[in-house]
Amino acid sequence: MSKHNLSDYWDTQNVPDREKFCRLAKERIYGMAFDGLKDKAINSSKSWLFKLIIPKAERRCHSWYLTKIDRKNVKIISKLRLRGHHLAVEVGSWLDIPRELRNCSTCLEVEDEGHVVMSCSRYTHLRERYILREFRLRPKQTENEELSILLNSENRRAIDNLAVFFRKALVIHNEYAEAYIREQLGGNAAH
Repeated sequence: MSKHNLSDYWDTQNVPDREKFCRLAKERIYGMAFDGLKDKAINSSKSWLFKLIIPKAERRCHSWYLTKIDRKNVKIISKLRLRGHHLAVEVGSWLDIPRELRNCSTCLEVEDEGHVVMSCSRYTHLRERYILREFRLRPKQTENEELSILLNSENRRAIDNLAVFFRKALVIHNEYAEAYIREQLGGNAAH
């Protein structure tokens, strides 16, 4: 009880307002659990996006989750936020490839979420159509900082558009990857 700052209740064995006590206890326990998970995530090597998003997102649910956004858009935004994709930055981590070598085959820069959404030339046509101008790369911010601003946005249209962008970008990405694999397998078979 003392670690949850509820020792007064314990010492006096008196709970005048049971509902208030239960609500307070839940809040304190939730807060400690959240802080523990946050610390664990911040110390993870895969948490760059979380580190950028969490200062603004602490203890609140994002508007994109609360509003009536299509469930498939919530799912794709979650994939983006949680690295549930096959971009080079994620696949390279499975194969223990150093981060700086997990490059985009088009731009030869590290292919992470920020690169795909904010600057990769392969997706320029999608970016111009789906990413609102106010969220496109600004001169003083990195791709990942700009992506974190977009992910923290309260603008429902911006989040919906981001989901459509990322879904279409993943289709294109997978087509490029499959063509590359076919080319490699075809090239090896000829030797």
